[in-house]
Amino acid sequence: MLKITPTFILVVVCLGLAAIPVLNTPEPKKLELPMCDVSPIVTTTIDLYVEQAAAKNTGLEVLTEKFERDIRMGNVTLKNSCVPVKRALGDVMVVDIPDYEPLSDEVILHDQLFKAVPLHKQLQYISEPNRYYGVLLHESDHGVLGYTSPLLYGQFFVLHADWEMYVFEHELSHLSMANHEPKYAFDDNGPTQIELLSSAKYAHGTRCGGMGTLVYSHIGFFDMLPAYSSPNVFYGKEACGSEEANNAQQMANYAYFIRYKIALAPKWDNPVLVEQAKQYIESDSENQQRLNNSTWQCIDHIAPLYDKYTITYHANGALQVHSHAIILDSNNQQTLPIDMTLEGKWTYSDSAITQTVTTIDVAPYELVLESLINKYVEYNQSNDTHKVHIEFLSNDLIRISTSNNPKQFCRRLE
Repeated sequence: MLKITPTFILVVVCLGLAAIPVLNTPEPKKLELPMCDVSPIVTTTIDLYVEQAAAKNTGLEVLTEKFERDIRMGNVTLKNSCVPVKRALGDVMVVDIPDYEPLSDEVILHDQLFKAVPLHKQLQYISEPNRYYGVLLHESDHGVLGYTSPLLYGQFFVLHADWEMYVFEHELSHLSMANHEPKYAFDDNGPTQIELLSSAKYAHGTRCGGMGTLVYSHIGFFDMLPAYSSPNVFYGKEACGSEEANNAQQMANYAYFIRYKIALAPKWDNPVLVEQAKQYIESDSENQQRLNNSTWQCIDHIAPLYDKYTITYHANGALQVHSHAIILDSNNQQTLPIDMTLEGKWTYSDSAITQTVTTIDVAPYELVLESLINKYVEYNQSNDTHKVHIEFLSNDLIRISTSNNPKQFCRRLE
């Protein structure tokens, strides 16, 4: 016969209380991914330029291994999200970038980098729109571990030596016009670059099951899922996307755009053209003669656009610019053309062309492009006269830039 004592009751109660947490422990949350066909795949090759101080402080081998780890993580994220893109490691080179300033103007930093980058590599980025390049700096800028400026450089990113695992793929996604959650798609000055010009209003990150998707901002690696926002991805039975948050769709559409740009890109990185470029140092009068009655083809790679335009400098001082650009309409996965003609006058002095734009003609365009076109036309109309600095690299290759725009290569047309 079992005799129940106060001690026995206490033991039973304690054992029962101890078992309660075990019995009520929730099931671990699972990441549920969609089944999909991700072919054809676009391979994006990544070149990394490591600042000397970063290589010295951390070690080039350590940094390369960390970069390779991030490429693997990026490929997992892309596959999980049904994005037809694969990352691949390109060249890793140590470069000297003297006197760069933290959070400096991206144009200044990019120009400083290109002083150390061989010309054949610079031309390769024109010939291969699917080849990205980044600079790795030795210190962070007030906690900023990475950034891009897709409306200036559609293939360029910046990392800092103490970057976390998710930062690399996060920054590359911005070059495909993927964006943060709507709360952080705007800054103190209004919409960010990406929010302003992205035609896809669903290109935003989000949270699900207490975790963030890859482009969700202000989140650490341990709170991030290896997936882009998508209504077809679930975590803890909660959808990781919606009609307002589908960066996976934005990334997939941009892969289509990259394939289109690859087909259009000229092959400028040939050895003959590179060998001819010897940094001509001649008088302005001789260089002006080179421009008379000449037509040059220029390439502008920015994230939402691919612009192949021609500039004709007539000997009588007349100027003609014809731009035929394409932009991705992410809603229907079609590329929309933008045709624009500018006419004006030009003069040459002190290694600079002074251009006066007199007329601008823009072909009809979709409403989705209105902010972009209006911004471009407004700039040219409000700056009727502006100087374009010019560098002669050879008889057939020049590099031009304005005070607030990056340098662009132009090649003489036959």
